[in-house]
Amino acid sequence: MACSGGTCGKRSVRASRLDNLVLVVAVVMSMAGAAVSVFSVSSARAADPTTDAIKKRVLDEKDKAKQEAEKRLKDMAGGGHGAKDGAQPAGEGMDPMMAAMMEAGTPGAKHKGLEYYIGTWDTANKFWMAPGTEPMAATGVSEWKWMLDGRWLEGVYHGEMMGMKFEGRSMMGYDKVKKKYVSTWTDSMSTSLMVMEGDWNEKVQTWTFAGDMPNVMEPAKPIPSRWVGKIDGPNQYTFSMFEMRDGKEFKSGELMYTRRVAKP
Repeated sequence: MACSGGTCGKRSVRASRLDNLVLVVAVVMSMAGAAVSVFSVSSARAADPTTDAIKKRVLDEKDKAKQEAEKRLKDMAGGGHGAKDGAQPAGEGMDPMMAAMMEAGTPGAKHKGLEYYIGTWDTANKFWMAPGTEPMAATGVSEWKWMLDGRWLEGVYHGEMMGMKFEGRSMMGYDKVKKKYVSTWTDSMSTSLMVMEGDWNEKVQTWTFAGDMPNVMEPAKPIPSRWVGKIDGPNQYTFSMFEMRDGKEFKSGELMYTRRVAKP
């Protein structure tokens, strides 16, 4: 395809920046891998590799090499874990594209705020199948933990639904590019993945997410849905689900979460 008006020049600059970034990551990670490989081989020659001591040393060196590689990448971009949202990484003369990527990929204050959920919670649930019906009661256990070095929360839920064992998986985090909180959900009764986006209201201590729920009866018409998470105190929060039916919103679920090991 022909180029005009300096388009080729701009494209080549962008391509060069991407090539540079890929090269930097590859070199640093290769150095980490090489360090681990050399140590593993030398250890195998020096002693029996099946011993617990040798295995532990290999794992320790692998972790150390990984940490050093990650530190080198952050040093190159002038960033670091826990940087303030919106802050531009330091580093004079650094490639702007790499700086933007590092800033967007570094957890910030909004990620730190999600730490409230870390731990194990017991749940008391109510679900409504349709407006005006009696709720179905259930109980469950939910556990939240960090994943990907503080970038996302991973939630695992175990309980019962309609007399059957039920398991659900969730992720929650803050997208620094979209500037939105993001939450996902899938479970043992579905092959679909729900993706919701929302905001945090500090004044009322409430998360509000919006998105579409799959419509098994009319796949071309997903169901507009809303999730609301209200922090009631250090050891309890309420999660409510709403969906649209015939043009009207109704409450389809309510889960009361109580922290298993209370915090003061």
